[in-house]
Amino acid sequence: MGDGPKMKYRDGLHKDIGKVESAGPEIFVMPLWTEEYCAYIVERVEQEHAFHRGEGYASPSEHKAIKTTDVKLSDLPDVFGGYMRTYNNLLRKIIKKIWLVSVDHADAFFTRYTMDSQIQLLPHIDQSSIVSMTIKLNRDYEGGELHFVRQKLVNDKVPVGYLTFFPSGCTHVHEVLPLKRGKRYAITFWTKPHVPA
Repeated sequence: MGDGPKMKYRDGLHKDIGKVESAGPEIFVMPLWTEEYCAYIVERVEQEHAFHRGEGYASPSEHKAIKTTDVKLSDLPDVFGGYMRTYNNLLRKIIKKIWLVSVDHADAFFTRYTMDSQIQLLPHIDQSSIVSMTIKLNRDYEGGELHFVRQKLVNDKVPVGYLTFFPSGCTHVHEVLPLKRGKRYAITFWTKPHVPA
């Protein structure tokens, strides 16, 4: 990418955005971004930002307990702004339709798994979220699948650019299985209870 033009957010939206399908008990998937846009995001975040190790985030106590290698999505303002428009105009409504709760955006961060740094994430719940969402940004790795422990479900068949969303509590304990080769990139999105304006 270098100093080339930035890809516009709207050009990265998947043609089937909004088509929600069940992937398992209380686990849903929906196309959000194209593979090209996901590759563009990975290249930008690698070139423009150093990854951190669980420091400086909205819920530092959770990041201390559950170490991840992160970069805040807000560090790419154009991507974050586009996501927030999508969240407010579409995702919030989908979540309310499925779970009958109103939730606001709480946090969003890139995660990276490599063989020489973080290779897995142990089973946990997202204590700082009501509904959690994640999007797979690449596929050129082995292992590293998102695994829902109780549901015995992995996201290995979920395409790049598809959003997976699920309740964040004890019913959906999840982990990232050990990476075996390559680099795994994803973005995690957390929500919080809606506070009327």
